[in-house]
Amino acid sequence: MNTDNSPPSTPEPNLSGSIILADPSLRDPSFFRTVLILTDHGKQSGARGYVLNRPIERTVGDFLSAKEFSEVWEVPVFSGGPVAGNELTFISFNWNGPRNRIQWSEPLGLQGAKKMLTAGGEVRGFLGYAGWTAGQLEDEIQRKAWIRRAPPREVLDTEAGEELWTRLLAGMGPFYQLLAKTPVDPGLN
Repeated sequence: MNTDNSPPSTPEPNLSGSIILADPSLRDPSFFRTVLILTDHGKQSGARGYVLNRPIERTVGDFLSAKEFSEVWEVPVFSGGPVAGNELTFISFNWNGPRNRIQWSEPLGLQGAKKMLTAGGEVRGFLGYAGWTAGQLEDEIQRKAWIRRAPPREVLDTEAGEELWTRLLAGMGPFYQLLAKTPVDPGLN
């Protein structure tokens, strides 16, 4: 029973599976014009995600030459975020058409990535990840540093690179089309 006359609190939504786009005003170089998928979110545990539009133009084979893992040599590697930037993690993403959402694996090691590829799955390598403490991401979203959107299928396009941010933002409607055209350095405009 609510005895303090305040409105009942609504539970915070679980943001796992959401796509967040950096607002053009977010100038932190780690996140400037990035698209992230949130793979883990909890009110008490914080959040974890991976940058999807920062390919580093290298493959796993550039980092690893062990022949027993030759199946993963061609896996593209992305800069996943500023936390643990020297740690290579693999994640498999798949589009679930009937549910109109992205499914992903838990972070995989080399054996898991090899197994997933052998079974016909798509795998990406990430150097690092993005992490937030409990409440931090929600605060940043409330302060408009991030723009949430439902994940479209095109977010899995590994060839989109840096242009993914512009395409996804512009696809949200007229206001966002203007935001997507924000110059990299508005002071030079």
